[in-house]
Amino acid sequence: MLAFDEELVALRLLVDRRDELSARRVQTVNRLHRLLTELTPGGAGKDLSATKAKRLLATVKPRSVVGKTTRQMAVEEVADLVATDARLKTLTTELAAAVRARGSHLMDLPGIGPAGAARVLADVGDVARFPDRNHFAS
Repeated sequence: MLAFDEELVALRLLVDRRDELSARRVQTVNRLHRLLTELTPGGAGKDLSATKAKRLLATVKPRSVVGKTTRQMAVEEVADLVATDARLKTLTTELAAAVRARGSHLMDLPGIGPAGAARVLADVGDVARFPDRNHFAS
């Protein structure tokens, strides 16, 4: 029988929350991109960030009610993006600390950051439960 590991459950909660926030960020950027396309010729381009969006919105001075409403919605999306980015940054720091606290060296591997390491740890649990590496790999 496997022992209940509260730290792994907490780690899973944090990494799931980070995944949810990442999905929210993508949705927010997509909505913001759509709104900026309606407000500016050529839209926002690729790799939209809150800073780029703020710069673009500073140049937009709509006169119509529709334009003003669209701009206000874009401003709100930028605020949501800034808040989501801040929460993601905080969560990533928390995940890194939690992974290190477990004594894991997964983040030493190229391409494995705090979220990936936390996901592996949360999904796999205690690797000592496997008799050997072949059982783990299967």
